[in-house]
Amino acid sequence: MDPQVLVSNAGTYEGSQFVPLPGHVRKRMAGAVDVGPANPDERVSVTLVLRRRSPEQLEATITSLQSLPPSQRKHLTRDEFSTCHGTDPQDIEKVRSFADAHRLVVEQVHAAAGTALLTGSVADINRAFQIDLRTYQHPKFSYRGHAGDVHVRSWATW
Repeated sequence: MDPQVLVSNAGTYEGSQFVPLPGHVRKRMAGAVDVGPANPDERVSVTLVLRRRSPEQLEATITSLQSLPPSQRKHLTRDEFSTCHGTDPQDIEKVRSFADAHRLVVEQVHAAAGTALLTGSVADINRAFQIDLRTYQHPKFSYRGHAGDVHVRSWATW
């Protein structure tokens, strides 16, 4: 299989269709050579960027704050920001369920930042996101990566 074009079989898992994640198609770095699959037992981390409760409301809040002189701005605490603009707890629970179903560990969740850090073996990450992590040799360094789409469950594309 040409590592520049990874075609992944979109399948179902617990009734949820896997779909390509828009904007996340990867290509092999120019000058890099595919030297084989990544070690399936190696541990890797993935940071997920989660949707905010109301991106429109966050944008309106920022615009409103920008229109005021600094001395008149009322800034939210971290907890207030997380409650108003962070990731919905139901979405975080979906990520936790997804991680459990794919033998991944949720290392950190930052609701206010809208991120979740998952770790697992290369083999489990490959299955969870329907990718094929490979080892590449560039003239100046080696790296692990994939070519093609990252796939997620359809509920995760919101």
